[in-house]
Amino acid sequence: MIYDVIVVGAGASGLVAAMSAAKRGARVCILEAKNSAGKSILTSGNGRCNFSNANLDAGHYNDPEFVTTVFGPNPKETVTKFFESLGLWYITDEEGRMFPRSRAATSVLNVVMNRVKALGIEILYNAKVQYAEPPQDKQESWKIHTEEGQCFQAGKVIWCAGGGSSKYLSNLKLPVVHEQKTLCPLAVTPKPPKYLNGVRAWCLVTVSDNHKKILFKETGEVLWRPYGISGIVIFNASRLSHPGDTIELDFVEEKSEEELKNDLDKRLLTFDDRSDIQKDFLEGVLHPALSDFIMHLPGVIKDKHIDTACLAHALKHLNYKIESPADTEHAQITKGGLDTKSFDANTMSSYEYPTFYACGEVLNIDAPCGGYNLSWAWLSALKAADSI
Repeated sequence: MIYDVIVVGAGASGLVAAMSAAKRGARVCILEAKNSAGKSILTSGNGRCNFSNANLDAGHYNDPEFVTTVFGPNPKETVTKFFESLGLWYITDEEGRMFPRSRAATSVLNVVMNRVKALGIEILYNAKVQYAEPPQDKQESWKIHTEEGQCFQAGKVIWCAGGGSSKYLSNLKLPVVHEQKTLCPLAVTPKPPKYLNGVRAWCLVTVSDNHKKILFKETGEVLWRPYGISGIVIFNASRLSHPGDTIELDFVEEKSEEELKNDLDKRLLTFDDRSDIQKDFLEGVLHPALSDFIMHLPGVIKDKHIDTACLAHALKHLNYKIESPADTEHAQITKGGLDTKSFDANTMSSYEYPTFYACGEVLNIDAPCGGYNLSWAWLSALKAADSI
């Protein structure tokens, strides 16, 4: 069977690219390695699918110049109009994150799949692509070979197979930026004690390299795990940090260290000799387990008395060394991939192979949590389909 367009991957970008190409009259087939479509949609936003953001500024992305061209002048309007045309109702929270009104990721996937089915788009599941063979001349088609020995042909290919899939394109010799799982927890040293597992705290997180250069700074909720630390703010830090960097937690962002020491001195006056000061001094300030951990740091208690200067420093500067990304099996994205320098941002097509298009996570484009990565998937797919 020879198609007009073969889309590799039935994730967010693949489904939208196929749908948009089919609406323009193309005969489209999607090859999907898994046994169902849209699994990345279902797992996003903790199952609620934060499908976009009200602030789609290109500055959130690692290659803002390329993204600006792909997005066009009104990216938010493009995304919302697209989903409104599918019948999706949505809400926007105080941070600008956009969710289906049902708060269920299935709602996003269902409205997309309903349109895919209505357009008669063929999806072949468990089709594990092995490599893409380019046409030898203008009269030939692309040949997509699968591990099962099948060969599918099309005049144009839209590659939407996700992060890490550039390895199946090695024969095309397209430049690839080093790929790494990210938006995930971080393993740190020293390892947190087991009793902190599951404890959460709101704090300012700063990542610095060995030269004290600040690589990341953001406030959010940190979650302790036996291997290190997690939480959305840590996921965002993982994009911009490296093994050996220092990650610092400030539990009292609103006060300077001197102001905090003065407040701790005043607090100390409220305790009498009968109080279990080591246990109770930070009651109501931090989770009890975290309070216990901080109070037992070296120097905080001297001769059964609290050193408020040392305690203030500990609350403002709890430092860890980053070992590596952690729990990468559940990482939200893969950064790196096909180098955007090899692709035309106006069409999403390869300069080397003008009938080969790439969208979504396979390209070297990434952003923090908050709907930005899914927005890239939708908009890059719409751009490719427009050019086809």
